[in-house]
Amino acid sequence: MSYQLIEDLKKEADRKVPVSQACQILQVSRSNYYAKAAAHQRRLGVSVVCAASVHLKAAFTASHKAYGSRRLRAAMAERGMAIGRHSVCTLMRLNGWLYLAAVLDLHSRKIVGWAMATAIPAALVRAALQMAIAQRNPAFALIMHSDRAPNTPALNTRRYLPSTAWWAA
Repeated sequence: MSYQLIEDLKKEADRKVPVSQACQILQVSRSNYYAKAAAHQRRLGVSVVCAASVHLKAAFTASHKAYGSRRLRAAMAERGMAIGRHSVCTLMRLNGWLYLAAVLDLHSRKIVGWAMATAIPAALVRAALQMAIAQRNPAFALIMHSDRAPNTPALNTRRYLPSTAWWAA
C-alpha cells in the first residue's frame, strides 16, 4: 500500500514529492520502495534496460556467446565500464541468462546429463550428474572430472557417484 501511495505522490502534478521524502514520512526504507517498484515492473513485463546491460549483451555477442561473468566483467572493463562480477551476474539473470551444467561421456562424446538454473547451486551439478548416471547406468570404472575443482568440496558430489567411481579434479 505504501508503494502505491509513494507512486501517487510522485505523479501528482502540483505536489511532486521526492521518493526519499515520501519514504521518510511513511517510515518506509528507500530500498524497500525500489524493491517493490522493481517487482511491479516485472509483473507488468517491463524489461530491465540500462547502459550496462546493453554493453553486456554487446560483449557477450562479440565473444561468440561464449563468455561467462568473469570474462564479461573483464571485457567491459576494457571498454571503460567498471562493473563488478556480481553485478554482471545479476544483469545476466535479469536478462534471462542461465547457467548450464553438462556431463559428457568421453567414450561416446555425447552429453548424457544436463541441468539449467539461474544461479550455480550445488543442486545444479548434482542434477546433471544424476541424469547422466540414470541414462548410462555405469557398472564400474567411472571417472569423474570437474573443471571447477575448487567448488567441488561444497558440491558434495562424490556421494552421488557409484562406489566404484574414481574422482579426478
